[in-house]
Amino acid sequence: MNSQEYLGDLRGTLAALRVELRQLDHDLRGARAELAELAAQARLDRTAVTAPLRYEVYRLRLGRQQLLARISESANKIDTNLKFRIDALSSPTKTNDPQSREIKLGLYAQLRDLRAAARLDTIAR
Repeated sequence: MNSQEYLGDLRGTLAALRVELRQLDHDLRGARAELAELAAQARLDRTAVTAPLRYEVYRLRLGRQQLLARISESANKIDTNLKFRIDALSSPTKTNDPQSREIKLGLYAQLRDLRAAARLDTIAR
């Protein structure tokens, strides 16, 4: 597998993890709403009635944190891969090659886009 395929696989993994994160966020909002509704309607002993839902909310939060860690790990792998490829193209034998320069500029653009997406993910959290 060449580095471009590896990068594509990492991007696919990152996209899948982001979709999974959106689904988890949706499930978490639903569980929180159900918990709030049950607590408001029942006005019963909170520990007995709402314990299963509170556990579900806790489980979803934990899953979300783990998923965010996996997303961060995938983004870091992509970042490292791009930086490694840029460093390889920056060697003295490659600096005067116009094709290497174009590839390097493309890699810099990919790296910039990845970091911008990571900042947006951080803001969204």
